[in-house]
Amino acid sequence: TEQCEMDEDDPKALLPPQVQTNTKMNSRRYRSSRTDDE
Repeated sequence: TEQCEMDEDDPKALLPPQVQTNTKMNSRRYRSSRTDDE
């Protein structure tokens, strides 16, 4: 039960590792794009 509560506390735990990696890569890529535009 404690593990379930912890998982619910962390939304990222519900996502598969691939999704987490893609999200991080997209975030960094998005920041780079904005920096280039500026």
